[in-house]
Amino acid sequence: MTFRIKGKLSQLTTFKRGLNGLGQGLVAAMPKVAERAETRLRKQHNRGKDPYGAKWKRRKKAYPWKILRKTLAMLGGVSVRAVKRSIEIQITVGYGIFHQFGTKNMAMRMIIPSKGRGLPGIWKADFAKVIKADLKKRLK
Repeated sequence: MTFRIKGKLSQLTTFKRGLNGLGQGLVAAMPKVAERAETRLRKQHNRGKDPYGAKWKRRKKAYPWKILRKTLAMLGGVSVRAVKRSIEIQITVGYGIFHQFGTKNMAMRMIIPSKGRGLPGIWKADFAKVIKADLKKRLK
């Protein structure tokens, strides 16, 4: 199938060049998206909330420090990095999995979004803003 377009094509050629760079533009935007994700993670951790906005459950026994704040090792053990057209978020501390999913003796205190639940809406909106701004620059 062939299409023919007649007329002044200078604008179309410029637009086509912009479209050709979109894939690379998405890759280029990912470090900014990763930075935004890390900022979100830190804010939610400081507020004692999971990525979906729910407050972490209280401990059975009272302690003088806030949940997951005694050494801040858990927060320091969260790694966010850009990988091609996506970001990767990992908990690198060994005990992180127990907090992420909970156990029979410990309440779940989710740190990173759940694959099953997908990205929280506020994260999607943040990421969309970053990507949109980057693509807008590339289409000028």
